[in-house]
Amino acid sequence: MHDRPPLRWVADLFESHEEIVERAISRVPPIFSIANATDLYELIVGFARVFQDLWLLPSQGTVKNTAKTTAAAARYILEFPRSHWDFDQSEMGEMSDFRTRLRSLRDHSSIASVRENVGNVLDYGRDRARPHVPEVPTLQYLNLTNTARVLQLEASAVNELVANKFLSALPAGGGQMRRHKSFRRKQVAALQSRMAGRLSWADFCRLTGLPHVAIEQLLEVGALKRCEDGAIRLIYGPGHLERSTATSYVEQLLRVALPEAPSGWISLRDVMIGVGGRAKPWAPMLNAALKGDIPGGVARSQGDRLDALAIHPLVARRMVMGGPEVSLPFGEPPSLTSDVAPHMGAGGVADYLNCTAQDISWLRARGYLRSISIPPARALYLRKDAEALGVTYISTREIAARLGLKAKEVWEGFDFIANEATIGQGFHWRAAIETKFGQLP
Repeated sequence: MHDRPPLRWVADLFESHEEIVERAISRVPPIFSIANATDLYELIVGFARVFQDLWLLPSQGTVKNTAKTTAAAARYILEFPRSHWDFDQSEMGEMSDFRTRLRSLRDHSSIASVRENVGNVLDYGRDRARPHVPEVPTLQYLNLTNTARVLQLEASAVNELVANKFLSALPAGGGQMRRHKSFRRKQVAALQSRMAGRLSWADFCRLTGLPHVAIEQLLEVGALKRCEDGAIRLIYGPGHLERSTATSYVEQLLRVALPEAPSGWISLRDVMIGVGGRAKPWAPMLNAALKGDIPGGVARSQGDRLDALAIHPLVARRMVMGGPEVSLPFGEPPSLTSDVAPHMGAGGVADYLNCTAQDISWLRARGYLRSISIPPARALYLRKDAEALGVTYISTREIAARLGLKAKEVWEGFDFIANEATIGQGFHWRAAIETKFGQLP
């Protein structure tokens, strides 16, 4: 009985009546940035997985997401911040475990809106300024514990740095300070400075709102640079950028943008929904904005988010006219090198196909798309399979964006999609739809 109200609220997100969906979304507390029902549903699913992991005993193994965890996730969102502080008052370190799992969700989710909203929760009640960097003690030598604290690493990670010769441990012996493994203060401070020069892909996406494919393109054209520091790659893996280059690029774009978007201007995020059957031209658009090549320029519409930079509606119309065979006005997205991952997460596939996570599940259930990962691991799909689907099919969302309509208006009172061109779930044969586009006045 206790779970029924939050589950009813979740069910309202799938109602065919738009006013019911909008009413459900309106109940979300202001800390969460929710653009549509899909964003909200993905956030609920993410929190449900956190609760599933939190409540799972090691002896139980992996369990499927249940109504109980979904209801818990819904309650957590609806009752925020009270629900958040309820965890803080709980026993047995539950809040610490909860935050650990939230950080994992923020860093590994393939969906930008989930990363952003979970980041907001993690920042709640804390200083939002640049993360605190521990001061290096003034002692000439630091023991293993202090070195790990300064570098914000586990002791095992420090030992790994030593084993790979990124940090030199002084030989033991000779006085109280040297009986155990110790390190020169200056060397630790220098390594700390190097570590601070990294910016993870996940953090860059969360701060700018850009998808992973935008980073891939910006790296390809040299606007961003990979962090090649061996110590950082050893500890944190390859998915990091040079912080100075990344922040400089963002700052330059924000400087050339108008401070506020005029009424009717369209965000780059919404423009990209109208680009299908090929990669989204994130790098060409952003670099054109930086060079001043976009007529009317760009303007901020949502803080410092780059995906929310807005352009004049006539420029947006030029971007989406003609379909995948027509040249894009500001250049084609770069061809990605062979070191780019051959797979994509569900969020990346949804962005490419201009659809929702529910649509991806529908395609998968009917054999149009096949996951290459083994459950319970996160679903991954071959990039080439997503590209082939995009060439063959077009979504209702893409059609609506190209027509300048809402998705439901494509079906209601606008005779555009013939029944024989539809395969279901808002997907249609692209060739038939492109023919219809060609017949428009």
